[in-house]
Amino acid sequence: MLYVFRKNIIALLFVSGLFIMAGCEFDIEDHPEPERLVTISLTVGSEPASLLKASTASQEEKDIIGDVVFFGVDAKGGYIDTYPFSIGEQSLTISSRIKTLYAVANPTLDMLAATPSETDLQNMTVDFTAAPASSFLMSGSGVVSGSSVSIALVRSVAKIEIKGKKGFKVTGITVENTPDKGYVFPQSPLAVPDGSVPSYTTSDTIFYVAENTRTAAARTQFTVTGTYDGKTASRTITLNLDLVRNKHYSISISPGEQGAGLYSVAVVDEWVDE
Repeated sequence: MLYVFRKNIIALLFVSGLFIMAGCEFDIEDHPEPERLVTISLTVGSEPASLLKASTASQEEKDIIGDVVFFGVDAKGGYIDTYPFSIGEQSLTISSRIKTLYAVANPTLDMLAATPSETDLQNMTVDFTAAPASSFLMSGSGVVSGSSVSIALVRSVAKIEIKGKKGFKVTGITVENTPDKGYVFPQSPLAVPDGSVPSYTTSDTIFYVAENTRTAAARTQFTVTGTYDGKTASRTITLNLDLVRNKHYSISISPGEQGAGLYSVAVVDEWVDE
């Protein structure tokens, strides 16, 4: 009888354990992952006060921020969640496991639908088949520290300005060898994705091109057409330097003996700052 009683007790404890485990599983499902509220600080370049302050930017360029999406990843680079965000908000509720937030301003619809790992994010590309126009895609990342995160955003394109000097008036520009894709997030070392090199024309003397860090044979070119002294002239300019995102390149062209003639290039780092 004692043996049978012990067997019954063991069986009862076993069954009770199953109910307890089942209850634990239910409790886990019923309690979502812990979250925390973090303060978001978005800046551009070295200007901490405002995204919209820029001495060398037009009003159109200043009005670059619409929607922002944050991708949260954990300490191992694993995707946690995507968080839409509107400019004007100051905080965001995120999973407590998130270590790094990757931000994309003015994202495309396919970016909003993505569930990428950290590696996927770093290799994400954007289409530049046509001439880039505002609102410009911007990106940045920041490590969550306590209850706050600071992220410096940069535009994904370079700004080009063609200036006619000494009577030379620019009438048209053809852009060639400009990459059809770019990385959403800056690469270190600088790089651009493989792809074709389309061309397009513009009559604007200020325009925007994809970042280009390819070899000398694949540098971006600008064929500038203009008039001076009743004559028409053109000049193809190949910049023997990397075209880097968020930089402002000012090209001045003066008429010379060979038509459009001389030109000079200045890199204006302060596209977004004073």
